[in-house]
Amino acid sequence: MPSMLKEVRDDNSPPQGIQKFAEVVLTNMAVAHDMIIEVRVFQIQQANKHRLPEPDIKINDLIYLATKNLNLPKRRSNKLCPKYIGLFFFFFFF
Repeated sequence: MPSMLKEVRDDNSPPQGIQKFAEVVLTNMAVAHDMIIEVRVFQIQQANKHRLPEPDIKINDLIYLATKNLNLPKRRSNKLCPKYIGLFFFFFFF
């Protein structure tokens, strides 16, 4: 997250009303910033609760390959393309 202003400078002391307004604005910005961080952490925790465990794939297992992010032949509807292709031997870990 970008850094925020932490204080109001006292170079040429502004009128009292402006000083109070600036302090209230800075306080509200700090509270909003903290709430955004808190909600972001909560969303990460909730997303990780519903995450599927990694598949247990070993070398020389037969696997299917999802076609979701593959470039398939043109002039063919995605709806009619197979969702998975395979069976392939799994022989390499990154």
